[in-house]
Amino acid sequence: MKKLNQMKTIGLVLMFSFLFIISCNKNNEVVTKPEARPSISKITPTQGAVGTIVKIMGENFGKDKTIIKFYFNAKEAELVKVLDTELEVKVPIGATTGKVSIEMNKNKVNGPKFTVTKAVK
Repeated sequence: MKKLNQMKTIGLVLMFSFLFIISCNKNNEVVTKPEARPSISKITPTQGAVGTIVKIMGENFGKDKTIIKFYFNAKEAELVKVLDTELEVKVPIGATTGKVSIEMNKNKVNGPKFTVTKAVK
């Protein structure tokens, strides 16, 4: 009986060791899920002057301001508010009418057109 228990213990140890070894990848790297690609579903307003705060709705923006860049027709904007599904950005000086875009982790996604207007005095 004692010998049978020892054999079971040795068998279990060998089985778990084998499972542990085959579960590691060959470079012993931690396998992570790729970053989700951001998407823009809506901007509001769709037109405004320099300095206007624009709300961008979408998905997968994250919450880290340091990895997000937002553009008005290739002119980088200031991020005012960052949530996973919403951004608020300020139309920058030098912005021109054209598509908005967001860049994160080397993923660049275009959004709808934004029309830059003259400031009302």
